[in-house]
Amino acid sequence: MLFPDSSPEKSKLAVICFFLTHAPTTRADIEKMNAAHAGGTRIAGVTPGRSEDMKAQGLPVTSFPVFMDPDAALASRMGVVVFPTYILLSDAGRIQGVSHSLRNLLEAARANSER
Repeated sequence: MLFPDSSPEKSKLAVICFFLTHAPTTRADIEKMNAAHAGGTRIAGVTPGRSEDMKAQGLPVTSFPVFMDPDAALASRMGVVVFPTYILLSDAGRIQGVSHSLRNLLEAARANSER
């Protein structure tokens, strides 16, 4: 199950983040994703790196699942060419938005849900 923490009291938002383990912004990106995850947003990370790369870079531990995509096949199928790329999904799994900023994506999603 991609988002095992799904429950009625959790947010209906689901985000898949494609990120690089060696990018200069990755540490801050992971901290933002951990905070959003702690706030109830369902998040899954995907990286073309390896779990050893995350450890070697001294990156923060993630509170959300991270899937390794070593040949970037999934990123390629999803049309990801810039990292990080955040994809917002509906409960039905449909793409609701794509952004390179997690905050902008979540703010737009919340604003739309309040209408």
